[in-house]
Amino acid sequence: MNVLQQANLSAFAHTLFSPAIIFAVIATIAFSFTVIKPEEILPGEVEGTAGTQAEILYLPEVLNKAEAMPPCCLFREGKVEEAFQKAYTLAEARPHDVVALMAAGNVLSQATGKELSNDGFRLLKRSVALAPRSRYVRINFAEKLASRGRYDEAIGQYEQIIRGFPHWPKPRYALADIYLKTDRPPLAAEQLQAALEMEPNNGSARKLR
Repeated sequence: MNVLQQANLSAFAHTLFSPAIIFAVIATIAFSFTVIKPEEILPGEVEGTAGTQAEILYLPEVLNKAEAMPPCCLFREGKVEEAFQKAYTLAEARPHDVVALMAAGNVLSQATGKELSNDGFRLLKRSVALAPRSRYVRINFAEKLASRGRYDEAIGQYEQIIRGFPHWPKPRYALADIYLKTDRPPLAAEQLQAALEMEPNNGSARKLR
């Protein structure tokens, strides 16, 4: 290798390992992880969502927080049209806020009109998509499905919760209720038995079984 070749190789190596190039490589790798593994992004890291919100999404208090938002309060007060309008406004203003989507979806999903109801369930699906690991966000969705008689969809959501949280009796009681309403007592008894193994002192559940 002559002197000129050595000089060219040295210059190339210097360019290759320059801080700018190294930073670009690191940034590219980091970006690739957000594309390849989006499921690893925590809900609090989603655009437009406050980081502190991620904590409450995994606590039962998230249900009360959603119900305390304006659309739900207006709906409980009987101000139905105002509640629907507020729900749409809230969802549009905070499209990445899981609690806001829950509140808006909870109200709209209870509408008698099919279009409004479907809009509500779309918002609830989005809340679950943004926080797929939260049992409380998902059970909120399942309960609203069941309340509108969409039992097959509700069963699917409850089953997913049970797979993720096999020692939580609440979704099993909910499934038992659906199976009783749809005239499937053996399946209801099976869920009640599983729940009673976790809560053996639940007298009402034992009597129902």
